[in-house]
Amino acid sequence: MEKNIAVIYGTKHGATKRYAEWIAEELGAALFAGNEIRLGELQNYDCVVFGGGLYASAIVGADLVAKNPCKNLVLFTVGLGDPQTSDYSAHMSKNFPPSATQPLKVFHLRGGIDYNKLNLVHRGMMAMMKKMTVDKKKP
Repeated sequence: MEKNIAVIYGTKHGATKRYAEWIAEELGAALFAGNEIRLGELQNYDCVVFGGGLYASAIVGADLVAKNPCKNLVLFTVGLGDPQTSDYSAHMSKNFPPSATQPLKVFHLRGGIDYNKLNLVHRGMMAMMKKMTVDKKKP
């Protein structure tokens, strides 16, 4: 029996969209940006795969699936941290509290960054992060 699957994403810089495109292609699933799908449509799918970029403890667009019922939710996040060593528990509890729709499975994927596309605020934030990281390594 063939499943009716939707892959939905929330992104700021495009890395999550690329992952969503690859997943949708592999699964033969419908692909939507988070702002392209209406809430009632989520129930039309046997499985919803949602991907959101991680930004300062928020998962971009996660409210769409966390606050609205959908069948068989699978979640993937995309961020700059190393998925092998990062602790995502604070992100998950903030974006998917007990009252929210809970994902059946969660995957954390590594994103990328194109410094040329960052605005002034984001460049400043990255410079501060770099300084904090270098300062921590000093004896």
